[in-house]
Amino acid sequence: EAEGVKSFILEFEDPKQKESFYYCPGQFIEVTVFGVGEAPFSLSSFSLEEGIIGISVANVGEVTAALHSKKPGEFLGIRGPYGRGFPLEEVKGKEDILFIAGGIGLAPLRPLINQMLVAQANFGKITILYGAETPQSFCFREDLANWDNKENCQVFFGVRKSLPQLMINGRETVALISGPPIMNEFAILELLRKGVGKEKIFITLERRMECGIGKCGHCAVGKAGVCREGPVFSYRELEELRLTERIY
Repeated sequence: EAEGVKSFILEFEDPKQKESFYYCPGQFIEVTVFGVGEAPFSLSSFSLEEGIIGISVANVGEVTAALHSKKPGEFLGIRGPYGRGFPLEEVKGKEDILFIAGGIGLAPLRPLINQMLVAQANFGKITILYGAETPQSFCFREDLANWDNKENCQVFFGVRKSLPQLMINGRETVALISGPPIMNEFAILELLRKGVGKEKIFITLERRMECGIGKCGHCAVGKAGVCREGPVFSYRELEELRLTERIY
C-alpha cells in the first residue's frame, strides 16, 4: 500500500465463524502470529458477502515484522471484533461528512468511506482530507483517486494546508478523525474554530491495546479503557472524561 505498509486479505477457515462475524468500522481485531505474539488492528476492508476481512499493517515491531514475512496460504489467529466503532447510524441524515486521516490512519476509515459512498443518499457532501509525512508514505492511492471521482465527494491532500482553507458549515458537519497525535490536535482545534460541535467530532485513539476486553488495563486512560469504551470517542466524551490532554 505504501513504503513499509502491507495489506493482508484474511479468509475464515471455519464456515460458522465466517457466517457469525460482524464488524462496525472503527472496531478492531486481535491478530495472532503463532509463536511470536498478537497485536490489535482495525480492519481496512470487510466483505460480508464474501466472508473476507483485510488489515493494513505498518512494519514497526516484532509482530508486524512477522506479519510482513507471511506468505499466501499461511494461518493466523484472530479474535474479536472488539470495541466501539464509528457511529454510522448517528450520522445518517443530510449532514456533511468530513474525514481527516494521516498516514496509516486512513485504514480504519476506509471501510466507512466505502460504506457511505454506497449509501450516499443517506448523507450530505463527503470530503476527505489526507496527509502523510512523505509521498512514499501515502496509503491507498488507488482508492483516493477513485473517491475523488465519485459524485458529491472530494479529496484534498495535506491536512495542515487544506483544513484551514476548507469552507464548511460547522453546524451541519460531522468530522471523523484518524491519525497521529500531532495531526489530531491540529484538526480538532481547527474544527472547533470552524464551529463544528464537540459531539460531532469523532476520533479513534491510537493507543496500545493488548487483551481487547478491558481486563489488562494496558490501554487505560483515566477510568476509561480504550479497547472497551472506545477506540472511537466523541470530543465531548473525551472532555467529560477529562482526557482531552491525553489524546495528543
